[in-house]
Amino acid sequence: MFSLKTKVCLALAFALLLGSSTAVMANPTAGAHGGVQRAPAYGTVLHTIRYNAFERADFAVNGDGDTNLNVEVYDANFRLIVRTVGAGDKCHVNWTPNYTGTFYIYVRNSGSVWNRYNWRAY
Repeated sequence: MFSLKTKVCLALAFALLLGSSTAVMANPTAGAHGGVQRAPAYGTVLHTIRYNAFERADFAVNGDGDTNLNVEVYDANFRLIVRTVGAGDKCHVNWTPNYTGTFYIYVRNSGSVWNRYNWRAY
């Protein structure tokens, strides 16, 4: 069995660990990354990204200003997790996955011309 001194040290370490907890910011399991894509007129671009369980997941889009872009995130069972709705081509979504796995992120262009956008998964 543990000595009283060891129990006190373990309890103190546990309390410090809990007391210093903050919101955990997740990177995708492969690390934060991004790029530049071109969404076709009235089209969709799919980003397939693996995120860690129980950590905040983020995905952001910054378009060229020509059309409206929105983002939709689906899980492995193709259930809608989060989406943006509205005008403009700058959007950001975040959620906390219940499991480590692949998420399907659709960037939808509702305009009649293509839109070149920067994206970031973090």
